[in-house]
Order: sequence, then structure tokens, then C-alpha cells
Amino acid sequence: MKKKSCHKAFKRHSWMISIILMFFAVSSGWGFPPDRRQTGRPLNGPWELLVQIGMQGAPMRFPIKVEHENKPCTFNRIMPVMGTPVKLTLQEYLPDFSKETMLVESEAGSGVAGVLIEGEGIHQKMWLTTDSPARSSLTSQIGRISIEKLEDSAHYDRNIRQLNQETVGVLSVRITEQEDENSDQRSGPFEFVIGAKEELSLEGTDYHITILEYFPHFTINNQTKEESNQSDQPVNPAIKVRVTHGDTTYERWLWSKFPHFARSMHPGRNPEAESLEMVYRHMAIRDRLDSQSFFIMVSPQQKPMLVSCQKDNLNTEELVLGRKYSLSEKYHFIVEQISAQAILKDQWKNNSETLKNPAIIVFLDDDAGTQEQFALELGTPVHKNISEGTFVFMFKQKDPAGDRK
Repeated sequence: MKKKSCHKAFKRHSWMISIILMFFAVSSGWGFPPDRRQTGRPLNGPWELLVQIGMQGAPMRFPIKVEHENKPCTFNRIMPVMGTPVKLTLQEYLPDFSKETMLVESEAGSGVAGVLIEGEGIHQKMWLTTDSPARSSLTSQIGRISIEKLEDSAHYDRNIRQLNQETVGVLSVRITEQEDENSDQRSGPFEFVIGAKEELSLEGTDYHITILEYFPHFTINNQTKEESNQSDQPVNPAIKVRVTHGDTTYERWLWSKFPHFARSMHPGRNPEAESLEMVYRHMAIRDRLDSQSFFIMVSPQQKPMLVSCQKDNLNTEELVLGRKYSLSEKYHFIVEQISAQAILKDQWKNNSETLKNPAIIVFLDDDAGTQEQFALELGTPVHKNISEGTFVFMFKQKDPAGDRK
């Protein structure tokens, strides 16, 4: 079939299946309007692309026009993201998009698990990956399944044993700048299972880290710039840390959903703060004790483990591929594939000239060498961590009223 050339387009789509994919929900305070497909609006254009940088301010909006919404088309339109070196090239529009996902082993890859959900009225294969907060967990009324990767293989067993009901996450630390280039001092990763209040030391160094605060729902007052916790729900988990190194001390916030966006608590550039790379990953077991929850734990060259918790019970066991793990009397899940070092590759196609599941194929590149092609399905946020920070992209229907507050 010959594809027609076109201009630009975008869309949105709500995942409504028996198991709800728990993706990073970008709240209206971060610029993305709520999905409105449930209101009965017809599935048609006009479309637009939203681009959100970090967690502050309104998203950038790019209107996208497609001449024939029922037909696939190609375009080669470059859309610079103003104020950044990022360029988006809109390549293709598909009205009836579908894709097949495959696990591919890669030393530079992330933790990946292929999970089959089975039970009354459902037989669904889904992928979990530590590469993206949007795809690291599955949540439904009957339970939750998530995947966590521990980079520090040498202390994998220790960290697994330290998981308990007070755990709020995992802190990974790397020393990016050594004081002595000839030093044999370990640079990391140093990895710690942490609670809301912790004192940590980086082995073989004089770095000390204190966990000062844990906010499951971090928010900031745009006028006073004061941080606060809005609720006990893990909407935007964050920790505040204090780092001590010799005579230098500084504090900063770390966000689980924005791993590359760390806001120093002191104004101005802090060279000392840039010598450590710290990443916080939320894993609050106590938040999940009211329902059946499973944590799939992976680490390079280590056996995958399964941590399950419900009520006051916490159990850790070696994960077995193909085994049925019960979510409830009527539902269970099976881990079919797993790897600590893999990537997910999507092969997509257009199935018909019918407007069923519109999507756009986008190519992203920046001055730092990032080059990636990915698909944007209607209404599904896609997160990319690049040199400029965390970017969130969303293809959606353009609201006639403008979707503006």
C-alpha cells in the first residue's frame, strides 16, 4: 500500500483492561490534562503532541494535522523542542497501530520480565522493565507486580535480606569524579535498601549520606518554593538527603519518577554535589500491605528473587520461570521471561485503514548523541531520560476548549 505524505498529528488512549498498567501519572499540576476518552468524545482529530520537561511548568504543545485520519501516512517534519538541543522528527502516522515486543539481551540493558496474567476473563502478556517508571509495575484491584534491578551484584544478597516493612526504596550512588586519578578507590555502584531515616557510608570512602525525609507525594509551592507532602499515596515519591564529604556538606532532593532531575537545596552550582550521581527508586513495601504485592528482584549474574507481601507477612524466595503465583482465588501470574540485562524492542505495523488505535512514530535526537525511534500511542505517556533531564511525550486529541487552565 502506498502511503501518503502528510503534516503532523497526535492522539490519546486510555488503557482499560482487566489489569491496569500503572504508569507514571503526570498530574495536572505538571501540565498534562486528564484523559477524556471516557466522556464519550468520538475518536477523531484534531491531534496534538505534548512535551513535558521535568516536573515544573506547562507542557509544550505541537498541533498535528493529518489529511486522512483513516489512512497511514508518512512525514518528515522536524520539531525542535525550544530551549533544549532536543529535536523530534515526526516520521509516520498509523490509524490502526499494533506492536509486538521482544526481549533482547544487552550488557547495557535493564531489568526485564515478561509476565502472563491469567484468570477469569483474562489471558494477557505484559512486559515490565526497570528502564521506565511507566512500565516498571502492574496494578489492579487484586494486587500489584513490579520489577526492581539491583546494580550492586556484590551486595545483592545483603540488600534482599534487608527488605522489610519499613523499606521506602533503593538508593544507588556512583562517584563520578575521583580526587586522585590514580586512586584505586571504588567508584560504585553503591546500593542501599533504605528506610525513611537512614545513616549510610560509602565503603572505602569518606562519603556519608543521611536520609532526612521521605515524601510519598512530594509537592512544591510555586510561590514560596517550600516542599511538602500532600498525601500518603505514592504519587510522586521523593527523598531528601544530606551528603557529607570531608568538610563539605550539602542537601538535595531525589525523585523516583524523575531520576535525572535532582534539585540542590542550595542556590548556585555546587561542584562537590556533582561528584556523586544518586538515583532513588521507590519501593515502599508498607504502602502495599493492604493488598497482595510482588516484587521481582534482578541483578547481573544473580538468581532472580520474588518478594511477596500481604498484611504483616513478607516472604522472599527464588523466582521460578513458568510457576503460577496466586493473586487471588481467580487470578494468577506467570513469569515467562526474565533478564537483568536486556532491552525491549518493538516491531510495529498498521493493521487496516480504520481509525481504531492511532499512533505516531517519532525519532528523537540531541547534541549528546541520543538517537532513538519510538511509537506514541494515543493517550499513553512515554518517558525518556536523556542528558537534558526527564522528558515526557504524549499524543492526544486536542481539546476544542484548548485543555488550558
